[in-house]
Order: sequence, then structure tokens, then C-alpha cells
Amino acid sequence: LTRRIIFAGNGRISLFSNTIYDQLTATPPQFGIAGVTGMLVLVITAVLFAVQGAYLGTRTFAVVTGKGYQTRVVPLGRLKTPAIIFVFVFFLVSVALPVGQLILTSFSPLVGITAMDQLTLENYQRLIHSSVFTRALSNTLVLSIFGGLLCLFMATLMVHSLHKYRHSWFGRSMEFAIWLPWAIPGVLLASALLWAYIGVPGPIGYGSLGVLLIALLVHGLPFGYRHMQSVMVQLDPELEEAARVHRANWLQAFLRIV
Repeated sequence: LTRRIIFAGNGRISLFSNTIYDQLTATPPQFGIAGVTGMLVLVITAVLFAVQGAYLGTRTFAVVTGKGYQTRVVPLGRLKTPAIIFVFVFFLVSVALPVGQLILTSFSPLVGITAMDQLTLENYQRLIHSSVFTRALSNTLVLSIFGGLLCLFMATLMVHSLHKYRHSWFGRSMEFAIWLPWAIPGVLLASALLWAYIGVPGPIGYGSLGVLLIALLVHGLPFGYRHMQSVMVQLDPELEEAARVHRANWLQAFLRIV
């Protein structure tokens, strides 16, 4: 959202995300109009999701079966050199230049100063001696490590549980429900979470690490689900069925095969 507001806002380019942001930051805030705009995005996403489901139908993408298989390298031929150039240019533009500028700015006393004789370590010294740095670092590590592991574990269980129903109405509906957080613009989803938990006391109340963990799970579960689903669809269900035939319970089949 921040990138879209910076680049699109300065260029007077209207998007759903920065339009909702403007509605929420207006005086007075236009919560109702922002909600309607978010619902419009949700409806568009639902239609596209239905079209995707109708197009894919009951296709299967299983490549890991009980039979032997081998990967095959596809030669690019004359496209090899252009492909390498494209990947290099894309890496340079999307990763190297922004990260390089970020590193250079961290050593600069002011934004825009890039002279080598004016670079300094003062910014790092001020950060290390800041009283907020240690607390922020510990909270970030706890949320990133615990939240990431929990998100991956939940996504794996959800994919495994819904895999056999993926072509049914129930499976499609549940998959769409999982993808809802990414269908709603982030600023509106954050506002919805704020309204939902602002009056909740205890460890998941407003201003706690618990509500931040919930927000991370809501935002990260769709991505984790899609990542694990791309792996699960390659596994032939016969592998797990064969394990169950040989008296393996659900947990053993899940851990050893899936």
C-alpha cells in the first residue's frame, strides 16, 4: 500500500487502494464509502475466482506418483542469451538498485547526499543506542519466527484437509474464504481488524502482540496456503492411500509422505 500511495498518489493515478486510504483519512473519515469500495473489489475477485474454477475444472497436476519419473531440462536454444539478459536486467532494476540505494542512504547524513567523503556511521550508532531498538528487535523476532512457523503449519494442515475436496463446491468455497484477506485492500482489512479487536481485553486486545500475530496470520495464510497447495497438487493421492493400506495412520502418512 505504501508503494502504491507514493508512486500512484504523486502521479495522480487513482487506484482502489489509495482511494480507500483517502476515504479513511478524510475529515471526517468516510468509513461507509470505504467499505462499499472494498466490497466492490471483493465482488470482482469473487467473479474472477469463479471463472478460474470453471476454467481449471477437474484438471489434475500430479507428477509425483508411485511410478518412477524423471525431470527433463528444456533447452532454450537461441532464447538462452536473451533470457539471461532479461533476468539480469530484472534483478538489477527490481533488487540491486533499490537495495543499493537503501544501503547508501543508511550511511548518509541526509537523504540525497551520496558523496563518499560525507558518508558516516552516525545513523547506526544512534539506532543501536536507542532505547526502542532492543524492544523492537525482540518483538519483531518473536512475531516473525513464531508467526511464520504457525502460519506455515496452519497452511499445511488446511491444504491437506481440503485437498480431496478441491474440485467440490465446499472446497472452492473454503479456498475463496482463505483468499478473502488478499481480496480486500490492505488498508481496509487493517481498519476492519482494528474495529474488531479495539474493545477486546486481554492478550489479543488492541495494542498487544497477540493482535499483531492475528493480523500477520490473516495476511500470511493465503500466501502460505497457495505455496503449500502448489506442492500438494503435485502429489498423487494414491501415495497416501497406499500408506493407509499398509496400516499407517493419518499422522504417519502426513509426516512421511506429505
